[in-house]
Amino acid sequence: SVDRPVTSSICLALEKRLKKRNGDDAVSKFVTRYEKETGKKAKPMNFAMALVGWKSSDTAFYKAMFNELVKLEPLTDKDLMALAQMRAEEVVNQVKTAGQLNDTRVIAGIPGPEKKTSAGTVNINLSLEVIKPAA
Repeated sequence: SVDRPVTSSICLALEKRLKKRNGDDAVSKFVTRYEKETGKKAKPMNFAMALVGWKSSDTAFYKAMFNELVKLEPLTDKDLMALAQMRAEEVVNQVKTAGQLNDTRVIAGIPGPEKKTSAGTVNINLSLEVIKPAA
């Protein structure tokens, strides 16, 4: 498969997070380790490229950096539930906006685990129910 270039904002966010987690020299240390482990020259984003909004063609480097951050900052069950709740609320907002529905017609349920079908997707269980008006 062909990987698309990574936007400068994503590159800079990953680098910023790695620096926050491991110090100001974390990116340069990661570059050195990445090049040693892969045998490939890393092409990190530089300030000028980011300033003009260029994308990084070194998708593998930034995927490796993302995976490193995932290892460094595992999510707790509480974090995952909060993320699921935020996603549910965003889906509700999108449905309300697209359907021009009022607040009482669309609600988010309680988030819970879903069966994972593939690594590249996020599964969302949607259901429709008819609510009869009070008599």
